[in-house]
Amino acid sequence: MPGWKPSLGRSEGTAQVYGRHLEGFVAWWMGRTYHLMMLPGLGRKARLVADWTFALAFPRDVAQLGSLQEKRPT
Repeated sequence: MPGWKPSLGRSEGTAQVYGRHLEGFVAWWMGRTYHLMMLPGLGRKARLVADWTFALAFPRDVAQLGSLQEKRPT
């Protein structure tokens, strides 16, 4: 499929709205707007917008949590 991008996020998205296919920043922005509108409570919305705004300024944190299947002895 020409123009297909395997990774989405960070200002990259894909959407189908009223039968029209959208890609890139516009689709990403529409997805973020939809999720923000569906979130209940003004306080939660404000925290989410602050988190998203903060995340735009810094690179993604890729810290490794380690193996979640191994249990530590108690």
